[in-house]
Amino acid sequence: MSQRENNDARRGDFFKAKLEKPQARMRMMGSGQGFSLIELLAVIAIVGILAAILIPVAASVRESMYTAKCQSNLRQIGGGLNMYLQDNNNVFPGPLIGLQPTFYTSTTSNSLAYFIAPYLSLPAPTTKKQYCEVFACPAALAETPLEDDPRSYLIPLSHKTGYLFGYSAGEQEPKTLQYAYEKNPSEVWILRDRGEIDESTGEEINRHKSGNNHLFLDGSVRLYDGVFGEDE
Repeated sequence: MSQRENNDARRGDFFKAKLEKPQARMRMMGSGQGFSLIELLAVIAIVGILAAILIPVAASVRESMYTAKCQSNLRQIGGGLNMYLQDNNNVFPGPLIGLQPTFYTSTTSNSLAYFIAPYLSLPAPTTKKQYCEVFACPAALAETPLEDDPRSYLIPLSHKTGYLFGYSAGEQEPKTLQYAYEKNPSEVWILRDRGEIDESTGEEINRHKSGNNHLFLDGSVRLYDGVFGEDE
């Protein structure tokens, strides 16, 4: 074979190798890179197990946050009420309705927010509707927007508490703090969670998983399964 023929052969081999290398790489990329059915099933099973663990944990954390924020709401209301009493000869505001609205105006004098709004750094009542998120349990807000008035806090309407806020529908007048303190302040609640009513049984369902938050006359906030003491 002549020198020229040898050179032509080497050039042919070179270009052939150039053409074959990309094809070889393509064959390598196309094989062994995908997931087998068993691997896919294993991944799906792992994701399912993680979801089964994390979803209840997330729900529990969310519920704990709702309960804590609700207790903070009640403490703020208790602080505002205490300042109101000091400025009004220790006479409770009222007469009030039982289930407290989450808004107030100059005409809603049967709501607690109407009386204590300035003590909560909220505007004084006017003809304009003012919303007060502190009067809405966050668990209720998760289901109903504030603008739709998700009433979730209830004042006591029973002879045991003596209608401290009076009762606008029952011709009861508000009482004095001295009258209230004749009872045990740590056992008289003045505002609490009100859960939904089970239509099949007529019984109240706890607002929170572990019960209902209660604001007591001594300023403490405690969680009880159901209602502490005698309900309305």
